[in-house]
Amino acid sequence: MSKTIFIKTVILVAMIIGLRIGLNLIPKVSLPGYTEPVHVTEMIEISDVTVLFTGAFFVIALILAGTMSDYKESEKLPGEIASNLEALEDHMLLAIRTYKNTNEQSIDKEKLYKSVYHLTLDVLAWFNSREKDSKTIYNAIRKVNEMAYYIAKIGGDKEAVKGIQDNLNQLRKNLTRTYYIARTDFLAPAYFLLMSIVGCVISVLLMCKFKTPMAGFMVTGLVSFIFIYLVLLIKGLDNPFDYGDDDTNVDLLPIQRFKTRIEEGFYSGEE
Repeated sequence: MSKTIFIKTVILVAMIIGLRIGLNLIPKVSLPGYTEPVHVTEMIEISDVTVLFTGAFFVIALILAGTMSDYKESEKLPGEIASNLEALEDHMLLAIRTYKNTNEQSIDKEKLYKSVYHLTLDVLAWFNSREKDSKTIYNAIRKVNEMAYYIAKIGGDKEAVKGIQDNLNQLRKNLTRTYYIARTDFLAPAYFLLMSIVGCVISVLLMCKFKTPMAGFMVTGLVSFIFIYLVLLIKGLDNPFDYGDDDTNVDLLPIQRFKTRIEEGFYSGEE
């Protein structure tokens, strides 16, 4: 699922291990509190800072839990939006099939079909756009609302008119919630805390003394991988509708499947 995050993490971890290799090449230096000159990578005993790692994991787990709760809500929105579109189609079909054509006037089926189909395309285009312009999608909803006025004007079924407007209102609410999540960035103080914690952990790891050089590289690499991956994951989950940047985005499959169904036949089953 998170191939992009994995690749970014591996690149950053490789840079950190390269930095540790470079620090090992620096000559020993005399520092206050040390009886003999020491390498930069031997300034701290790993056993002295284990409590730092425990506290860092605890704080990151709290931030991740809060981010995941918002992400779970976001996962429901495409399904609810697809349900709104489906119900909208049903009420338009109700208007078509209950309308009694006269010699003077008949209901324009193609006009109703195009309104639902184009709204579906607009919704998908809006999701995949980077700017998430609210004016664009709200204007698309208003155009479909004109179909409710059209049905009422020609004497169509009142329940169909009410159903169209109710589902458009619910669709507007769901898209507004999506817009809010997409436009609200991660809390700056929390993100600063997160980056500070990870920066401190990696800095301390680079200065820690291990029993063997290989142990130093492995522990530094693995711990750095876990922390960096979690930071990138939290950042990705914070905006699950930023399509194109990473692969932690919410799946639009319910809306895409509705688009396929309506393309297969708006009037299917009509007698």
